[in-house]
Amino acid sequence: MESEKRNLINDLAVNFRNAMGIDAEKFDVEGTVIAVGGKIEYFDGGHNEEEVVKTDDGGFFIRVNKNSSKPRQRFAIARELGHLFMHMQYGYNEWNQLAPGEKSRMAPGLYTALEEEANEFSAAFLMPARRFIEIAEENSDGKFFYPEKIAERFDVYTGAVIYRGKNLGLWK
Repeated sequence: MESEKRNLINDLAVNFRNAMGIDAEKFDVEGTVIAVGGKIEYFDGGHNEEEVVKTDDGGFFIRVNKNSSKPRQRFAIARELGHLFMHMQYGYNEWNQLAPGEKSRMAPGLYTALEEEANEFSAAFLMPARRFIEIAEENSDGKFFYPEKIAERFDVYTGAVIYRGKNLGLWK
């Protein structure tokens, strides 16, 4: 992903955090969904992916696999918020053009790029860059970072921390 696009997505995530009054590392991401007019639905999906779906009343719900760990669910919910704002244009005229029942799933040719954008939004929303770097440095011995400890601070899974640290240039 181009750095300009990554910066725009990070700015969107930080602006959304600020608009919602979020300043903690751990916060109620489900409450955030409810605060912007959505609902969470947990499903027994095996390997099915999460999705955001427009409802008949113009709202939305985010479907999340109930078998995933809580940290993975948090990341998935935040990722679906990224789809909602960036790709479905929630709150704008484009959103109003979507029919009830339309989902965040995209055409196969767009899937990889849009998922990468949504993952970037999720990482930036749950782990803002400045705070992430501070916490990463606190959880380093000068040679190595400890992703498990960083993940615990943000209540995300270790893979999300590795993704974020890599994208912020802290490690390869």
